[in-house]
Amino acid sequence: MRKRALSLALAAIFVLAAGCDGGGGGGGPSPSGLSETSGGGGNPSPSGVSETPGSGNDLSPSDTSETPAGEYNPPPADLPETPVSNFEYDYDTALGGIVITKYTGNALKVRIPEKIEGEPVKRIGKDKGYYDIDESVFYESIYNERPIIEIYIPNSVTNIGSGAFGGCTGLTSVTIPDSVTSIGDKAFGGCTGLTSVTIPDSVTSIGELAFYYCTGLTRITVTSGNKAYTDIDGVLFNKGKTTLTLYPPGKKGTYSIPDSVTSIGDWAFYMCTGLTSVTIPNSVTEIGNTAFCYCTGLTSVSIPNSVTSIGDGAFYKCTGLTSVTIPDSVTSVGREAFYGCTGLTATYKGNSYTYDSYDMPREFYEAINGR
Repeated sequence: MRKRALSLALAAIFVLAAGCDGGGGGGGPSPSGLSETSGGGGNPSPSGVSETPGSGNDLSPSDTSETPAGEYNPPPADLPETPVSNFEYDYDTALGGIVITKYTGNALKVRIPEKIEGEPVKRIGKDKGYYDIDESVFYESIYNERPIIEIYIPNSVTNIGSGAFGGCTGLTSVTIPDSVTSIGDKAFGGCTGLTSVTIPDSVTSIGELAFYYCTGLTRITVTSGNKAYTDIDGVLFNKGKTTLTLYPPGKKGTYSIPDSVTSIGDWAFYMCTGLTSVTIPNSVTEIGNTAFCYCTGLTSVSIPNSVTSIGDGAFYKCTGLTSVTIPDSVTSVGREAFYGCTGLTATYKGNSYTYDSYDMPREFYEAINGR
């Protein structure tokens, strides 16, 4: 019964993203296409999943101090490689090495082997694409009474695959080595015990929702030699600081976006339920798809007159918003951009529009989109 209950709760986490993943269209009151996958009321937190890092463990995680640029933080000398018998794996000809597909052990600390059958371990998890929770490499270990708290990835690995560590709620420490070039979609989704993560120089690609529902994550650090990404005060940006890529889901309070930013990326603030107010500078021209989806604590947002487009589901189920002014500069607002904002009144070109049943009225979208 415990395993089934936890399975259902974890599945709810990974299905939630579909709720505000809109696409195309001119908007309107119909909720079709953006399915209601959470249990009513707009509350995205699934029941049955502990948000207490390391819950049920009596061992303290080892020190997770920041890794300097380009330096691999090795596992403790007294921690042996986890036996190969604890893994299922395949050989990938294109990668020239081993892909780990499943972990079947029950250790608190896992040190993934660097080689299996003489071949280097190259990838953990699926190559790409979204996934169901039961496809997580560590799916079986999620249900242990004493779940994994630390994972060490060898510096042979180049790819952390889609959903690789999904649902590891007890995980408090993971070191990403400077061999990894890509982190897949939902790779660490639902790792509620993670409080910080360091992106090394080598990473050039971070997939959608890579750290979503990491409710304890308050800081993302990028090492100084990375050519694709950087961070400002623990928030992830592209290297040029023109796109805000990811705001850590565990950060709380108010936030002012730097004035170098021109685009708020897709999913950038997804499920940042502790965010209460955001200041958008007049350098921003685009608010991406699902940018603030499920920011249920957000009560204040000011959209400057530099913004020309607001993406699909951009403020989906921001239930704390009661008023917003859309500047005249906006000429495109995506489908269901304000779906589920139940108490919202929006003003555009002097006209007020009030939330109606599922979404803002069709007239609101038509006034902005010109149809």
